[in-house]
Order: sequence, then C-alpha cells, then structure tokens
Amino acid sequence: MMYSSTRGASPNTLDEARVQGIAPEGGLLLPQSWPALGAEEFDEAKTLTEIANVLLGPIFEGSSLAPDLDQIIAETFGFDIPVSRLPSEKG
Repeated sequence: MMYSSTRGASPNTLDEARVQGIAPEGGLLLPQSWPALGAEEFDEAKTLTEIANVLLGPIFEGSSLAPDLDQIIAETFGFDIPVSRLPSEKG
C-alpha cells in the first residue's frame, strides 16, 4: 500500500511513512486508496483482535511489520470489549 502526503509529496510505502511520521513538506501521509472489504470477510471474525486482523491485514501487506501483525494487534487490541454483529439490511 502506498501513502501520499496531503500536500502532494511523492508516494511512500508504509515502512517509509512510519519512519517519516510526517511528510517533508509538513503534510499528513495517508493511504492512496483503502482496501475494499465486504461484510462477508468479517463472518469468521468473532473477537476484536480478529476484526482488527481483517481490517489491518491489507494495510500491512508488503510491510516489514506484516510478520508481526498478530503480535501488534494482540498488544493493541487485547482488551475485553463487547463485540456484536450489527443488523444488516438485505434486499
């Protein structure tokens, strides 16, 4: 996934953006596009950490942190929180 500055700087990878923190010209580094995830991709996600893994997996793809994503998620989202499925409209 590539990141670009809100002030137009050239694209960066997640690893480059993570090290820079902020773009050289002072802009924020944001993903150029967001992964498209369908509701069905969350069918097996029953805990907060599983949901985080579905959401963050595509963002960390290709990053040097990808192999550590499970540990990062466990440390970041490893607390109790009620997770319930929202009602959906099926037409």
